[in-house]
Amino acid sequence: MDGVQTLCSPGAALATDLPACFDRVLVDAPCSGEGRWHGGAAKAWAQWSPAGVRRLAKRQVDLLEAACTMVRPGGRVVYSTCTLAPEENEGVLTRVCRSRPEMSLVSTGLNVEALLSGMEAFDGRAFHEHVYLARRMVPGHAPWTGFFVAALQRAD
Repeated sequence: MDGVQTLCSPGAALATDLPACFDRVLVDAPCSGEGRWHGGAAKAWAQWSPAGVRRLAKRQVDLLEAACTMVRPGGRVVYSTCTLAPEENEGVLTRVCRSRPEMSLVSTGLNVEALLSGMEAFDGRAFHEHVYLARRMVPGHAPWTGFFVAALQRAD
């Protein structure tokens, strides 16, 4: 395919070499996999821990920050996980949006009735005011495993 180059490098390290190079960046972040629990994925259960969620959230912030650096003004970043953990979803978006004022949460364009809006608060913690634009797929609410997706746009 013309115009496509595959790179193999730690995602967060790419921002140093490729600032403002891309129109679109997808961050399909490594996560705790809570969205797969309902399917009886034993590995997802066995590897989960609160400390693991915190460790993954830190890595996710680093990856999303790098993506925000790599996208051109006017470009978009899509952030996704297969977890339901607010710490890895809305919490990550909130941290990045607060540290990167040039980035705004925007509609994903996914207007499927079974999808829920992003959570505005969890465990007494309020998230970014526009996090409702993110979309959650919750087992039992839709025919899918748990999933989360959000879109951010860099100011022109």
